[in-house]
Parts: sequence; C-alpha cells; structure tokens
Amino acid sequence: MAALQFVELRSEAEVTSKDEASADHVLRESVVDVSGERRGSQTAFDKLYTNQDSFDVGVGQARARLGVVIEVVQDALDAFNRDEMFDADNALMLLHAHMAELFAHRAIGDGFGLVIASVFHALRNAATEPPRRDRILCIKRIMQTLREGIFLTFDDANLLINDLEDLDMKPYPTNLVEIGHLADGED
Repeated sequence: MAALQFVELRSEAEVTSKDEASADHVLRESVVDVSGERRGSQTAFDKLYTNQDSFDVGVGQARARLGVVIEVVQDALDAFNRDEMFDADNALMLLHAHMAELFAHRAIGDGFGLVIASVFHALRNAATEPPRRDRILCIKRIMQTLREGIFLTFDDANLLINDLEDLDMKPYPTNLVEIGHLADGED
C-alpha cells in the first residue's frame, strides 16, 4: 500500500539586494509522509486542524453545538426509556430548534448542510407523531457520525439520510413532494 503524501508550500522572502527585496519570493516544497492512511478513509478533524476557531465557517462552533445536540438526543432517549413521552417530545422539539441553528453553518460543506436540513425536515414532518425509539437512536447515530467527521461528502450524507427514510421519516420539505406529485400528473 502506497503512503499518501501531502505537499505543503511555504513562501519565504529571499533578499539578494535592496532593489529585489519586494519582488523576489521563492516557494519551497516540503513533503510530509502520512503512513498507514488508506485513500478515501476519513481522518479525524482534530488530527488535521488543530486551531478550529480560526475557520470562518464556524467549524468549532458547529462541533460544539453538535455536542449539545447529541446530549439533547440522549435526553429524548432517556425520557423515552422512562416512558415519559411528553419529555421525549419536548427534547425532540428542542432538537428541531438546534437543527435550524446548525443550518447557519452549512458553508462547512454540502454533506453537512444536507444532513442538517434533512434531520430538520424529518423532525418537522414527524412532529405530529409520538416519539419512536428507533428514530431517536437513528438521529443520535447520525449526529455522532457528523460530529466525528464534519466534512462529510455529499454521497456519505445521502447514505445517512437513507437511514431516516428507512424508518419512514420524511427528510425533505413535504410541499416539494406535493409539487412533485402534481408535476407527475398525480392529484
């Protein structure tokens, strides 16, 4: 197995005379060998980016909010396990509000935005139904997966969304579905 190599470009001013000082730059390449990583594998965010607060898209804030979201989902699951459906439903409504706030960080990537929007719509569309343990567990697993690999590809995000659909959740705006049926000639 060939090791992946990353190239880091560094710019250093090489001054040969006072006249050339402002225009003379040399790029030097240094190759870093990363052994043991297979192509296409997901690398932990903390391993790649040590200064998370420097991202304009709010990656650090999004990861912190995902931690809170996972706690809220756990609260819903705990309430469900205690047979306190009112508290479980309240936790899911709070989760829905957190999804709206997380959507503000959709610039992180298409996969991130898709997962957040899909969970938002799945919760919204299921709001009139009693909480279900399998759905709560699915949402918890999706949020944990997203927090561990926040730079999710669009295809990987679709796989997570399929899990919601497998549980008869509707992770899309229902008015778009109605428009789609009309376009297909259905009433």
